[in-house]
Amino acid sequence: MVNKKPRAGKKPVRPVVAVQPPVPGNFLYGRDWGEMNPLQIELVCFLSGLSVADGGLGKAEHFWNVAAMLWPATSRKPFFRNPWGERMTEEWCKYNFSSVSGCASSSKTDTAAVWGIVNWLAAPLDTKVLCTSTTLRESRKRIWGSIEDYWNALLDGARMIGKLASSFGWILLSQAVG
Repeated sequence: MVNKKPRAGKKPVRPVVAVQPPVPGNFLYGRDWGEMNPLQIELVCFLSGLSVADGGLGKAEHFWNVAAMLWPATSRKPFFRNPWGERMTEEWCKYNFSSVSGCASSSKTDTAAVWGIVNWLAAPLDTKVLCTSTTLRESRKRIWGSIEDYWNALLDGARMIGKLASSFGWILLSQAVG
């Protein structure tokens, strides 16, 4: 087959591309989200576990989207996705009760801290996250210390929903919300 050049003076014929007019609204995952921002959308999808079959990404992927928005690589305390964290998250999405054990530096504490914060942010009136350790002092060095670090690294807008009460080991719902 030989490619022919168009004759001088004639332009090659280009296929017609149908241009869709912009659709008003905030459409994502096959739904109109109205005035919600991307973080709010991902939190709702995470909370409801919007599955791939229903147009979403599945609970775990929505969790990772929320985490990437709240603690990006440029954050004061970035949270990075890794195979260990993915495995923990998948299990937490499947089961109401789970225990985690593993080698040092496998992101158990950081993943659990972020998981707890994201769950609380998604439904603060309906969520209680309990963290345990051997002693209160050890908890402050481990899980509670990680929760404080990630909470303090949140953008001001995300932190407005709650107030960190470090001395009690609590994050309390802001009066404006509750």
